[in-house]
Amino acid sequence: NTYEVFAESVCRCVKCLSDNSYVFEGDIIQYEGDYDDFCVYIRSFVATGYIIYDSDKQSFFIVELDDTFSWDDVFIGSNDSDIRIIGNIYDNTELIEELREAIKS
Repeated sequence: NTYEVFAESVCRCVKCLSDNSYVFEGDIIQYEGDYDDFCVYIRSFVATGYIIYDSDKQSFFIVELDDTFSWDDVFIGSNDSDIRIIGNIYDNTELIEELREAIKS
């Protein structure tokens, strides 16, 4: 079997999760957790975003689809079992629009 591969869809691995799955650049992820401010519980949340690579800064960033939560510590010191891959920006372009519409309503 042969498969056609589009060069723009080949992505870097960002993180290996504790369940041995991998998060790649371009993945659309959801993160569930509790937001607290200086250890004072404020609320639970589900945040959604997708991962990009900024070649100028040579870093990965998460583009938030809403302002629910700052993604600064999703990959650093977080319980990665709360990270769920729900698609990617190459195969699921409609998912980003659906999520943006759902957030607006």
